[in-house]
Amino acid sequence: MPWSSITRQLSVRFYVIWALAVASPAHAEAPRVVVMAPGDASALLKESLVRAQGELSAVGLGADVELLARTQGNAPGRPGLRAGVYGLLELEQRGTSLWIHAWAPGATESIDARVNLAAPGISSEVIAVRAVETLRAAMLQFAEAEGGAVPEAVRGFTRFAAPPAAQAPSRSSPASPRRSPPLAFWAGPALSLHPGVSPDLGAQLGIMVGPDRAFLAAAFETTLGDLQLVGAHGSAAVRRQAAWLQLGVRFRPGTAWEVATRAGAGYAAFNISGTGEPGYHGTENTHGSLALMLGVSCVYWATRTFGLYASVGGRLATDAPTISIAERQAITLDRPAYVLSIGASVGVF
Repeated sequence: MPWSSITRQLSVRFYVIWALAVASPAHAEAPRVVVMAPGDASALLKESLVRAQGELSAVGLGADVELLARTQGNAPGRPGLRAGVYGLLELEQRGTSLWIHAWAPGATESIDARVNLAAPGISSEVIAVRAVETLRAAMLQFAEAEGGAVPEAVRGFTRFAAPPAAQAPSRSSPASPRRSPPLAFWAGPALSLHPGVSPDLGAQLGIMVGPDRAFLAAAFETTLGDLQLVGAHGSAAVRRQAAWLQLGVRFRPGTAWEVATRAGAGYAAFNISGTGEPGYHGTENTHGSLALMLGVSCVYWATRTFGLYASVGGRLATDAPTISIAERQAITLDRPAYVLSIGASVGVF
């Protein structure tokens, strides 16, 4: 064969080999993990390292075995792993206990497991399997934090699967309705309006129980100051307290909004203190009556468990007290009275 022909063939072969080398990018290299133990590790630990290396290589992860001197400082995973390394596995023997430390990139602490070397049936194969499973748990956390944006071998090893919630929702999919809390507390100021006299300020608090739309509630009301009644020859100050048992229905017109209607019965107590001008005698009296109420409330749940409410309602005393000043009727209380209230609600799930 002529020398020029031989030279031409060698040149072609060299070019093919060079082209294949250039066409193989560096990032095609398999992702790697590091498996390490102290340099003076026992034969059992060293054999376990080799088995763990084989397990990792079988799933497509390049595994580098390293034996470190006892003078190493901090935990090896804390400074960070070098590029291309997606996990670090360290075996450390303390007496009859073997500690397995597994790290993933960016981790601030390791996932640890302990093996009792004195337990029956402990072998290098058992240790290797336990070590690989510990490393899998650490690398799975990293894969989840990255949203699965890791090499295919890492996804396969960690068995990462994107949850359905990670998928982009369809624009036509309706938002899930927020459930009303089965237990809720409310409290706030209340303004009572009686026909013919100035309003008085009070407070109310209550508790509501109900797994769904229907609910049962208990409430307490009290005045914060005296209701002042003034006549031609004297005055009267009235304090009022009431306790209620209520039944109601609630529904959600929107995700964060809740509307409730309620009706109830209870007991109202009136403490009346009269003061007369010279020539007139003031008296004190306490009067009690069964009472009925109706109300409507609206709650805006700013969070799942905290909301702001506003309510309006009316109450009617069946044995309403009539207050007279100098034998002239001043007012009949709660026949009827109207109540406006705002406040806060706290839900418990």
